[in-house]
Amino acid sequence: MYNDGDTAEIGDGSEITVHGSESAAIYNKKTTNITGNTTINAKNGTIGIFSTGSRKNVTFTSTTPSHKVTINVDDSNIGTGLTRGLAVYATDNSDVQIKKAEIDVEAGNAGLVATDGASINIEGGKLRYKGNGFAMYTGESGATGTINAKKYNSNVRRESGRI
Repeated sequence: MYNDGDTAEIGDGSEITVHGSESAAIYNKKTTNITGNTTINAKNGTIGIFSTGSRKNVTFTSTTPSHKVTINVDDSNIGTGLTRGLAVYATDNSDVQIKKAEIDVEAGNAGLVATDGASINIEGGKLRYKGNGFAMYTGESGATGTINAKKYNSNVRRESGRI
């Protein structure tokens, strides 16, 4: 889903599946509201959610306690030399608020990436990352972002360098 209009809405029961390098299941340049249970399946180099632009947001707003956003990234069968995917990438002061999200990344580049003043909030959610990259990455000095993963326990390494 590509959103460069005013506002886009993804409703309850939505499932988005995308395969392929340099693709995104949700590509947000304005405002995207996720209003219920939503599953994103990203394979073979795909980004689950990409959001860019100052004050451009992706927000999960369901009032039903059991609703959540689920993001599955599986690059376990990707070929050598191809770009690996990731779950959420926010940049350029964008804000991604997906509290309670359940994220599972297998062999991807990263789980959560926030750079250039962007922020990602998965408070109360779960992030499982298995790969050679980063579970969470906030950019190099001078271009960092913020990731809020309260109630999340993990050993996360922060290193300078590009994904």
